[in-house]
Amino acid sequence: MSGFGFKQHEGDWQLIARERSAHLKLRLSGIGEIPIRGKARTPGEPRTCEIFLSGGRWHASVTMRCRPAREHGCGAEAFDLGTERFLTSARLEPGKSEPDVSEVANPRHLRKALKKLRKLGRTISRKMEAAIRKHGKRKGFRISKRLRKQYELLARMHAKVANVRKDFLHKQSAAMVRRSGLLITEELEPKRMTASARGSRKKPGKRVRQKAGLNREMLDASFGAFGAMVGYKAEEAGIGYLEAQARTLKPSQRCHRCGGVEKKTLGDRWHECACGASCHRDENSALGLLDWGLAKWEKEHGFAFPGPKVVVYGKEWTGTDPCVEREALAGWNLAAGWKSASRAYSGETARREARNSIPEPSGLDGVVHHYEHWNSF
Repeated sequence: MSGFGFKQHEGDWQLIARERSAHLKLRLSGIGEIPIRGKARTPGEPRTCEIFLSGGRWHASVTMRCRPAREHGCGAEAFDLGTERFLTSARLEPGKSEPDVSEVANPRHLRKALKKLRKLGRTISRKMEAAIRKHGKRKGFRISKRLRKQYELLARMHAKVANVRKDFLHKQSAAMVRRSGLLITEELEPKRMTASARGSRKKPGKRVRQKAGLNREMLDASFGAFGAMVGYKAEEAGIGYLEAQARTLKPSQRCHRCGGVEKKTLGDRWHECACGASCHRDENSALGLLDWGLAKWEKEHGFAFPGPKVVVYGKEWTGTDPCVEREALAGWNLAAGWKSASRAYSGETARREARNSIPEPSGLDGVVHHYEHWNSF
């Protein structure tokens, strides 16, 4: 990936507002003004600008110094990621005793484009072999314009799949944070999960092609990228985010009702237990993660989620809605997290501590976030 960068805002480069438009203009030294679409989700002070070529198109990545903030909900939600279903979640709303289970279908972005990608890849391979035979060497020669265009088309197709996947992951992670106050999942290791099964000459692997297909589906689902997005969005919203050790907890093998562990293969998609529990494998995993997360929360904080009975501004709060205290204190406990809810406040104490703890609304807190324009220009 080639490109160049600018460091001084309003010197080498500048973001300029457009008249009668919600979009902006980007002025680059030596190039001029370029219309761009969109704007930063969190307003702030522009710091640096990077121009780079990717997928046959030029992009601008602007770094903003800002104070990120996101909307959040009040329930606890545990989710399990997979390839059959992209996401299965168990959500417990405040005041309810039974969680609601929902699922998100796997969009399989790469599989939809795989036929065209393979056909174009075979065309490129055939033309490349012909060029190698013509020049008598495998590298160090110029390729034809037609072959170069085929390479550029292949790069654009891969970039389109990547952009659609990234958009899907951002929307799903943002929606999850918007409706939750505590998020729970298992810590995955995509590198180990997608390791090849071919083995070695002395000890060849088994079912190599099947494992290669499974690896492709897992990489297309982007478990690691989704987990990272949920993590930083939860941090911006100021909500809890817990990750269970999968090798220790074994959420797919452990029954969510009785806690018994029974080994399952990847082909076993339904959970049946002697205690009477019967549900989909992913649903069992999500329910088990929810129980683990709520128990861990209570052990670490000394009270059950969402919180204890406290008094805020002279008004009694029963603990059924953790957002009540957060709103009443005007963001007082946003940075400290939920630990501050374990203490009881009188109205005067809450007002005094809130005044001493709330940061000034003006100014920036030094958090640096990236704002990218994915539009060609």
